[in-house]
Amino acid sequence: MPSKFGKDVDRFYRSARWKKARELVIASAGGCCKMCGKFVGDHGHVHHIEPVTDENWMLPIAVDPSNLMLLCEQCHDAIRFQDTKKPVKVSFDENGEVNLFGREIKGGGNERQKTETGGNDRCEKEQTEC
Repeated sequence: MPSKFGKDVDRFYRSARWKKARELVIASAGGCCKMCGKFVGDHGHVHHIEPVTDENWMLPIAVDPSNLMLLCEQCHDAIRFQDTKKPVKVSFDENGEVNLFGREIKGGGNERQKTETGGNDRCEKEQTEC
């Protein structure tokens, strides 16, 4: 079956460089979807905000943590299958946190969000729907 990516991008996704970046994003997110907070562990999708192409796979943006976010399958599908004729709605709140499609990205940056009471992870460890 032909790949949806070019040959170079396929090779990139099998590289140690990508695997290390992916592991760092998962650890930074605490295994939680950045859109809905669902716990996905290492089974989530590490999504490129700026897609990887045959032209940029070798550039730093391909593994830059600010261009990557951990998503559950439902949230990843919501982004991937959006109408590609419309631009992605991305904005930032007063704290510099990313808002995608009008939804706050949970735990923006590299810090894990904590609830206001007790400092527990904001990530929902139970399997909830997005």
